[in-house]
Amino acid sequence: MLEIYAKTDVGLVRTNNEDYFFIDPDNRLIIVADGAGGYEYGEVASRLAVESCYQYLTREDYLQDTSDITQTLMDSITFANQQVIAYKKKHHSGSKMGTTLSCAYIGDEVANFAWMGDSRTFLINCEAKRLTQLSTDHTLYQEMLARGEVGESYKKSILSRMLGNNPYTRPDGDEAEIHKGELLLACSDGLSDLVSEERILEALVAAGDDREKGIDALIELAKGQGGRDNITVAIAELT
Repeated sequence: MLEIYAKTDVGLVRTNNEDYFFIDPDNRLIIVADGAGGYEYGEVASRLAVESCYQYLTREDYLQDTSDITQTLMDSITFANQQVIAYKKKHHSGSKMGTTLSCAYIGDEVANFAWMGDSRTFLINCEAKRLTQLSTDHTLYQEMLARGEVGESYKKSILSRMLGNNPYTRPDGDEAEIHKGELLLACSDGLSDLVSEERILEALVAAGDDREKGIDALIELAKGQGGRDNITVAIAELT
């Protein structure tokens, strides 16, 4: 059995919420988007991206073909990127409208996930007190580290890939084993930029089996560090 919980919060600084999420336990899906910080129409981009991604995944029963779910998830992000670009061209030409997008399909033994941007995906085992980051941020900082350079901290927030800029930009995707009792957590950088992995794990362990309590605790931790961005957290659990 799969249970999914999610919540978004505007934070303490911003006046509007540019994050958007959708969860569908029946189709075993989590989708999280974060409108690019400070860009025009970020809340429009994030919602359009999530809705386009979900439309792609469900309109043709693509998820019923389990031969390559990761590729299907990646294709859904590519489709969403095209929709955001087309909408921007028609309605907000010349703007910097854009968004990140992360999606996951949680099977009984394997979790497939794909992403573009820096909305992260984690695998968590509270009993073993283990947290593993599954995605890799699409940021200039992370690209520098990958090249063996010293990452300049101010570039952590500069996206190297996002939806809304280039129709040829491609997402990444992967899969990971998931077992009963383990959690898949997807979040916007409003959480991951402000709360360390150690504190994320501690909060979820402390919340016990109450996943909604755990999500509330994570949001409060981000607010306790200034809450300078919107905060979105989604958790899927195999029970």
